Amino acid sequence: GAGSQLDFELLGRPMEFNASMKQDTLYYKFWIETPSDLKSMDTSLSRYPYGVVGTTRAVTFSYQGENKWYLEYDREIIDLTNVTWVIRVKATNTSGKFETRDLIFGKDIPQNVRRPIDDILIGDDSEGSDGRRNNEVGIDAEGTDPTSIVFNAGCASASSADAIPILTMTAVSTSAASSKVLSQGGSFESDIYDITMDSITFGSRPMTLTLAYDNASVGGDISSLEVNFYDPITGKWQKVAGTPTISSTTVTIDINASDPVSGLWLQDKGFATQALLSGGRATFASARPLAAFKPLTGSAASGSFAVVKPATSGGVAASGYKQYNFPNPFDLTTKPVTLSNGAGGTVVASVAGTYIVVAPTSSGSVAIRIYNVAGDLVREIAGAATGSVYNYFEWDGKNKSGTEVASGVYFATIDAPGSNKKKPVKMVVVK
Repeated sequence: GAGSQLDFELLGRPMEFNASMKQDTLYYKFWIETPSDLKSMDTSLSRYPYGVVGTTRAVTFSYQGENKWYLEYDREIIDLTNVTWVIRVKATNTSGKFETRDLIFGKDIPQNVRRPIDDILIGDDSEGSDGRRNNEVGIDAEGTDPTSIVFNAGCASASSADAIPILTMTAVSTSAASSKVLSQGGSFESDIYDITMDSITFGSRPMTLTLAYDNASVGGDISSLEVNFYDPITGKWQKVAGTPTISSTTVTIDINASDPVSGLWLQDKGFATQALLSGGRATFASARPLAAFKPLTGSAASGSFAVVKPATSGGVAASGYKQYNFPNPFDLTTKPVTLSNGAGGTVVASVAGTYIVVAPTSSGSVAIRIYNVAGDLVREIAGAATGSVYNYFEWDGKNKSGTEVASGVYFATIDAPGSNKKKPVKMVVVK
């Protein structure tokens, strides 16, 4: 019989590219990773919003190879203006398709990343060439900030075959988020991380969110740290459901999009808790009416997260001065430990070595000096502690030079309110 012919055109997917920004002490740093079929890229700088008269000018990214581009911009020049700026990137491929991306930056925005995650959603948790897992997106292109989201297998997929799911993660300093204060008390111990996901369908398994926090600000009392999300209906921060894993630099927690206490909200039917800009400064506002607010059920979601130390003290209340370390004896591998959270429960933390635990009679500074059996000073640890609760100070088993100590007995003298400096803590390292 006669065969019929089908005439069709294979449509390509939309063009997308990775873009990220990070502050350091001297520069704003920008990274762009373009598709291999890039034909041209135009980049320009402007005061936010883009196109403010008299502020727009061309900027040039340097090519780094492997479809990667880089730019540094002097922080002093930008910060003196005390406003927010934007770099606009227009990339065009050989088929004539183009994508325009605005990279917003300023002194209140320490870093951000926006990237397609269709490859990430495959769920491959093996380690990639950058040291991260292949299903992990970090906020820091240089890898020094461990803040990231891991998309575990089954947690999400693209909303349709021709859609490209996108993740945007922006860090905003808490001083700029005047409308998102901790009205219920407590303190921020990290930046606020504003997260948006588009063109994505959520599954039954959780994502894993890791947020970096300021260990020096927290001091020794890390057991009470929580990951909180901002609830735009109540105007308050609320604890993300689940038990966090706490290390000396990060707090990690699973987020299940089907849980109403996950902190993620559907954008097209609820609030878009994105960082907005007012008068050139970063602020926060809700973008939808209260009546439309509902937990996540669709394909575009956003939420704001931070590491918070609640107003209630962490650590179990202690009677009189106490000091000890645990585990003891200990090796120098990273291992899980259980800390009391001060509310009748526990939190799981990790430690590469041991925790030196101090319960001072009043709040104040703590100075810990660690000696070997010969009386040589091996390491000093300093911080702040809350009175009448247990405070946890990590010793990773390294000396002042950052080298692991040998197996043996070590002594820690502790200077804290109520302490007896003549009575050291005896610690045993077994490697």
